[in-house]
Amino acid sequence: YQAAQAAEADFALGTTGAGTGALTSGLKGGLGSASTVLESGITIGALAAVNPTGSVTVGRTRYFWSAPFEIGDEFGGLGYPSPMPADARKILLKYRDKQFGGQGDAGGNTTIAVIATDAILTKAGAKRLAISAHDGFARAIWPAHTPADGDLVFAL
Repeated sequence: YQAAQAAEADFALGTTGAGTGALTSGLKGGLGSASTVLESGITIGALAAVNPTGSVTVGRTRYFWSAPFEIGDEFGGLGYPSPMPADARKILLKYRDKQFGGQGDAGGNTTIAVIATDAILTKAGAKRLAISAHDGFARAIWPAHTPADGDLVFAL
């Protein structure tokens, strides 16, 4: 109750809270948030702590796997590299690959999120929303949902 009373519309993102110390293969991870109001008037928002074992960039480039889903220029408007680099399909794992500070520990990775909406959802609808949000992980992280990750999404 006290946390809800103290909550504000603006809050810290990046390497704070659950995002402290978060890393991907080659970049800082952290706490991120997004929200939108649909044409129907329904609001949906997401808060994610991103600390996967996989990579969010195409190979060792500055291009993000999630580039096709970019809104505005949030990723710099770069799109995908053309041509795709030779190492684009190489699986880069932060716990394995020494160039990313790999220490051989496959147990300290997770991407965890909460999806909240003011839409009226049944239990089955909330479950479907959480499952759909997991697809977002797979669009943004390569590889996603590995045995070394503890990926989880809650829907409210």
